[in-house]
Amino acid sequence: MNNRIFEKPILYCVHGSHDIGLGHIMRARSLCTVLRRNTIQPLVLTSSPDYVVSEIASWGVQVENVPDGDIYQKALSYRDRYNARIVVQDVRDTDEATVRALADEDFYLIHFDDLGSGRDYADVLIDANLSEKQISSISGQIRMFGKQYMVMDPVFSEIHDRDKSVAPVVRNLVISLGGSDPRNLTPWIVELLGSHLQKFQIKVVVGSGVKDAERVKQLCSKFHYEYIYDTDSMGELLYEADIAIISGGVTLYEAVASGTPSLVLPQVEHQYDIGREFERLGFCFCPFSYNEKDAWKFLQAFSRVIKNKELREAMSLRGKEIIDAKGVFRIANLIGDIVRNQCGETDYVTLRQ
Repeated sequence: MNNRIFEKPILYCVHGSHDIGLGHIMRARSLCTVLRRNTIQPLVLTSSPDYVVSEIASWGVQVENVPDGDIYQKALSYRDRYNARIVVQDVRDTDEATVRALADEDFYLIHFDDLGSGRDYADVLIDANLSEKQISSISGQIRMFGKQYMVMDPVFSEIHDRDKSVAPVVRNLVISLGGSDPRNLTPWIVELLGSHLQKFQIKVVVGSGVKDAERVKQLCSKFHYEYIYDTDSMGELLYEADIAIISGGVTLYEAVASGTPSLVLPQVEHQYDIGREFERLGFCFCPFSYNEKDAWKFLQAFSRVIKNKELREAMSLRGKEIIDAKGVFRIANLIGDIVRNQCGETDYVTLRQ
């Protein structure tokens, strides 16, 4: 059987590490998965450490480790070699000089969550954390703002569509504080729960980028919690949990889409802002700031949630009304349209399967 696919229509720039977190890497994995299903093959450019490069390669995409300052030259070389004309920048703070140079070379630029000086030169600006009412200063820029554009693992679309039963008594908890847990919150919360709470079944999920994973494993053994390392089953874990204790990144959106009430422990400032916004909307509680570890505030919020079934039901239903986990398909469809508009028949290759 012969299938026609675009050979290298997009260059996908993304970075992640222990220190800056792995949220952008996980988003890239989800989007690349759907793009490849739609016969679009990304080529990933990253300045990430080797362990992140290995993770990206495991997705079945081509990946090259490129220093930040070399993105422009690499883009030119891949345009000449593969006719690659589309650049996705999954980078929080782009610089104006690089983005303007790419724009001047007629690359089509798609930016995620960009708060840097290069954002106004993107053709498409995507940010699920911004209000749909916010207006860009650049005429003609496509703006995809709002929670409907949050990219998460495609499995959450199906999980969102399931009925979620809220248990009268909380028994099952899941803890997941990011792929790298830069504030090292996991051992702190495990010790706190182990010292105060004995009646719950707790699953502790640790990502591959967590530096203190061995200590977390030892604490889980001490308190008889289930230790889960680098799982591919986060969707089912969140869906089955009565409460999730999570950071304010993509996992927060995943928990909300799953209908699972959450307590948010933010790793960085913008996660605190998102956590407080979601608390205002009735999806979760965010008991303290990104630069705090306040046991009393956490336990107060935790107690409030576990004692009130009606509150948990309202949190579950309200969240699923707002976040449907289908943002990855909306964005992949847009990129597919852009690829078809930017690339002609000469950009197809025939592969045998």
